Amino acid sequence: MLFALLASSGARAGEILGLEIGKHISHDCSVISIQQSLWHNTVQSPKTHSAIREIDLHPEMAAMLKDYIGDRQSGFLFRNRVGHVLLQTNILRRHLHPMLKDLGITKAGLHAFRRFRVTQLRRTHVSPDIARFWIGHAGREITDTYSKLRDDKAFRIQCGLDAGLGFELPKLSPLSPQIKLHGLTIAA
Repeated sequence: MLFALLASSGARAGEILGLEIGKHISHDCSVISIQQSLWHNTVQSPKTHSAIREIDLHPEMAAMLKDYIGDRQSGFLFRNRVGHVLLQTNILRRHLHPMLKDLGITKAGLHAFRRFRVTQLRRTHVSPDIARFWIGHAGREITDTYSKLRDDKAFRIQCGLDAGLGFELPKLSPLSPQIKLHGLTIAA
């Protein structure tokens, strides 16, 4: 559940671990409100002013979150077996890193889910203003560094096809005069 919420929201791990039921999650679980962060058992303010925000969740994620919460009315959303908050280092060491190793995926941290979300939002052409708001970045430059679209050649090719030329190419007839320019043949 934690990994699904990280990947579908793009929130920082500390922000997700700082979510409290009854305070930061809408009744229908469609919106999470980032108002605090959790770091080493300490509740703190979010990283920046822009980090204070609401994140709208996909209906499937909201339904999964609602089922996960069940009848609980309060307390931190994620906690260990004895009711204490989760530590990021334990999540990495005990869960994420072994899972990645089993899947043959390069070792990564919890921030990889955030990078995934930025890339997915761009892949699906979500408004940059909305994406920055959900991610909690003030400036475009930071969000730009998170996107991995430049590494996705198939997506780049599809974007080029979707964008089209923006004009119609002239039809060349076999009798059209042609000009050679820098090694290229161009119809005159």
